[in-house]
Amino acid sequence: IENPEKVKTTVLQVATDTEFQDRVANEIWSAPTLNASVKFEQDYGDLYWRVVLISESGNEFPSEISGFGLDTEAPTSSVTKLYWFERTALYQAFWHGQDALVGVEKYNIDYRLAGEDAWERWLSDTTGTSAIFTPSDPSGVYEFRSQAVDKLGHEEAVHSTADITTEEAHAFTHAVLLPIISSKNKLS
Repeated sequence: IENPEKVKTTVLQVATDTEFQDRVANEIWSAPTLNASVKFEQDYGDLYWRVVLISESGNEFPSEISGFGLDTEAPTSSVTKLYWFERTALYQAFWHGQDALVGVEKYNIDYRLAGEDAWERWLSDTTGTSAIFTPSDPSGVYEFRSQAVDKLGHEEAVHSTADITTEEAHAFTHAVLLPIISSKNKLS
């Protein structure tokens, strides 16, 4: 504010739309105001804010519109499937996560031998939802757990128990060959 003495009213507006028709906050101060706090009673995925200065003569000077979101809930996730490929002694693990508002950004995936207390980090900050796991002991039973992180940085609480174990893996005891289908070779 270059000339604060000419500002009669400061208005802070927060809305769910850029036209500010659906306002969730509309704070008004009868003086130039340079900072303020607003408490929101719920989370919002997409919000927009602006400040409107009203001069002594009644002219309005809106600021540029800026977007933000409020998400206080942590995401959830789980390692949901394991495939065991006997010929190669490899597992393929699949996990999934969800976040109600902003979405899951990345995952941390841990494993341990069944009966062990300590978990080992297998994948850190991965954006993928599957990976190949090579067990150090192919005859051992391994446990897996996931931890999701949403786009605002909220981390899911670390699971104290396993999401899945290798005893639950779907076994492929022989090679599986799938047909290759190409959309470029269409018959006319």
